Amino acid sequence: ARLSIHVERMGGDLTALGERVLDAIADGGVAGVIVNTIKRAQALADALAGKVPFIVLHSAFVAAQRAQLETELQNAIGKGSKRPAKLVVIGTQVLEQSLDIDFDIMVSEIAPIDLMLQRAGRLHRHDHVRPDNLESAELWVDGWRREHGRIVFDPGSLSVYGTGHAHKKVPGKLLAAFGLLRQHPVLS
Repeated sequence: ARLSIHVERMGGDLTALGERVLDAIADGGVAGVIVNTIKRAQALADALAGKVPFIVLHSAFVAAQRAQLETELQNAIGKGSKRPAKLVVIGTQVLEQSLDIDFDIMVSEIAPIDLMLQRAGRLHRHDHVRPDNLESAELWVDGWRREHGRIVFDPGSLSVYGTGHAHKKVPGKLLAAFGLLRQHPVLS
């Protein structure tokens, strides 16, 4: 299957990102949003509260609670599941790992390329009837902006994936991923 990757800024803040996701699933569908920090996952959940059903999953949950949420996710959007009409799954890196779940569309903050590919593997993973506007798999990449002609990464992404000292992080892996995704907008 071919996967279309759109490397574009989602709007500058979590409220705009949330609105864009809501627009994408207005006619139904399951959206995955992977952010790089727990703080951003919680803030996005706050922005979507009362607007759409959502599940939040990140590493700060205690083991039993996280296991319960993972089971809930598998039952909702795993192989052979009866998918909800509309759902947003908000998570951190835990959504990359060993969960057999399936999204119709995904937004991911920029991460090293191996992790971006792992995240993309959660798109259109199983045979499901999808809303017409989500028949093609799309991954929107967020977590960056242009400033004075330069690519600048969000501080949370840089703190997680930058290299070097705490006070002077270098975005080498993020720049490499950004460049590869720009050069290869379609993955198969």
